[in-house]
Amino acid sequence: MLEKRVIIDEDRNIQLPRRASSLREEVAISQELGGRHHCVGYEGYRETPDRLYVYYELITGGTLADRLETAHFHARRWAAQLLDAVAWCHTNGISHRDVKPENILMTRVENGGNRGWRKLNKDDEHECDVRLCDWGSARRRGASANEAEITGFWSAPEVLSGRCADDAAADNWSAGLVVLAMAAGRPSEADVRELHRGGLAGAEHFRARVLKVQPLTHDARAREVVSGLLDPDPATRLAAGAALDFEFVRGFAA
Repeated sequence: MLEKRVIIDEDRNIQLPRRASSLREEVAISQELGGRHHCVGYEGYRETPDRLYVYYELITGGTLADRLETAHFHARRWAAQLLDAVAWCHTNGISHRDVKPENILMTRVENGGNRGWRKLNKDDEHECDVRLCDWGSARRRGASANEAEITGFWSAPEVLSGRCADDAAADNWSAGLVVLAMAAGRPSEADVRELHRGGLAGAEHFRARVLKVQPLTHDARAREVVSGLLDPDPATRLAAGAALDFEFVRGFAA
């Protein structure tokens, strides 16, 4: 029998019990998406009577959560790669549903070679790439919503309000919040608390406030991407794939 637990992590994300069928679906999704478009590579699995072991490529650089203080030096490259990974999921009819810095792996440790995040030459920032990981909450388009939504710091406003009708659009918001954190720092707890209790009106107020944070006030390229991804209306929110055409990240995903 698989052990079942409920865990609430430091960002108040709820980790729900896992069924054997959902674990096998995670393996299937890993096989479909892994190793391409900045998604972590899948290496295989092994099943025992009470355990399922899934193997992925070895990534040794930690997670983006450990790099947010210096991520602005590489924001264009890493934002482009994250958006490419999210777009790849959506192209295959899969929503990740838990996009956050802890689920973004770094391929190399930080070596002190930081360079200005405004540089246009992507070849100047080649020392580290990102890999989107953890398909445990992923859902295929059209699949029945038989599991509770994952809610927490990085969740879209419609998820927080319990009215999410489009998992992909919710992914786009979460990706936008991560891009914001890379470019301008993690939003304050006070701002996020206001977002959590304010509904769509609170989401619009949240977006207006964070767009006034430096360096977004001085870089229209970054501001237009973040503003589009953090659109409170899921129907008009910028999609990750479309965001890749914006100047801030264009050409940096390779």
